Amino acid sequence: MLDVLKNYEPDFIEIKLDDATREKYADMLVIFKGAKNVDEVITQLRDNFSAEFPEKEVVRRALDEFEITNIREEYCTIQENELPDAIREQLDAYENAKRIKKDADDNLLKVRKNIADLAARVKDGAEDYHLSNKNTVKLACAGRFFYFSWINEQMQLVKVEKIPSWDAKSLWSLEERNRLAFKEVLGIDLPETSKPLDAEDDDEDDDEAPAGGDGDPNDIADDEGDGDGDKE
Repeated sequence: MLDVLKNYEPDFIEIKLDDATREKYADMLVIFKGAKNVDEVITQLRDNFSAEFPEKEVVRRALDEFEITNIREEYCTIQENELPDAIREQLDAYENAKRIKKDADDNLLKVRKNIADLAARVKDGAEDYHLSNKNTVKLACAGRFFYFSWINEQMQLVKVEKIPSWDAKSLWSLEERNRLAFKEVLGIDLPETSKPLDAEDDDEDDDEAPAGGDGDPNDIADDEGDGDGDKE
């Protein structure tokens, strides 16, 4: 449709001037009225004025009905055929841009987290070290668990933990044995752990006589003696 407008020029050309200019220069809108042709006007201008003749000057002119009709048909066709596709492409581009932005945001977050984790490791200055189960021992003594492991060609203390209260009773005798071993074998004098009350009760129970006696050795001896007397 627009092809028919290529190099098209209306039979009557209406130059567009703003209203203020038309009003201000109303008596100059047409000069040399009655001239038969442009050559006659040019001669008058050359002879009576200091005029220039600019090249490739451009002004605005009004569209005629033929031009308006063809241009309107063109944009209606574009609206029907091209606009929907353009809208879909835009939406697809927006969605793709969202995905790209999300991926970029996620990647940036991942990189920053990696940097933060590495910086935290450097700041901490230490990390987990898995001990060899063959070369590591755990000793209960002085209310603590002492962990020793063979590292750098020597048996090193690697961790100390407080013995939980619920384990103190069952480990007391073991703690005492280890305390004496530290002192006698290694010359290390560790504080003695107080014997738990429950452990004392257990020891007393162990010392009690078998069922049927009151636990007094003399009574047992007397009973045995009485038996012997009866035999005599």
